[in-house]
Amino acid sequence: MFEPRCTDAHAPIARFLATHALPHGVLQAQGKGARRSPAARLKLLERGAVALYHKSNVLSSDLAWFRQQNYAIHELNATTWATPADFHADAQRALSFPDHYSKNLASWIDCLAEMPVPDESGTLIVFRRYDAFARAQSQLAQTILDSIETTSRRFLIDRPATDRPGAVG
Repeated sequence: MFEPRCTDAHAPIARFLATHALPHGVLQAQGKGARRSPAARLKLLERGAVALYHKSNVLSSDLAWFRQQNYAIHELNATTWATPADFHADAQRALSFPDHYSKNLASWIDCLAEMPVPDESGTLIVFRRYDAFARAQSQLAQTILDSIETTSRRFLIDRPATDRPGAVG
């Protein structure tokens, strides 16, 4: 079950989910102006494709960097998701899923895997106040995070060999 690691009920919590996620501190360590090589992009994922931000100003700062690097960023606000239908309707709208999106987990996973990812950067999905959704729908909330983690890993594995970190073209 998903449990927020933040104990202060008033602290802004955001879920930052990504095809190329940013573990806190990596951006500062590598420099804000640095271009991401395939090896550097892999470094972004060393702690997984899902990162928890406790402070919205840190998230905002990191998102500004990703915008400068031309990442596709999709932001969703989870405070209104009381039911699975609420999540699926907002996800379909915000992520531009097709009309035939069936609003179930199988369709979520299929559409997630088909999302466009820019070759020179990546795609980010940001869930703000995901903790509210996790309280209302804990099993679904964890399954969504797991599907993003799995889809991200598959994306890295299925990319052409010449685009993988350390590959020789």
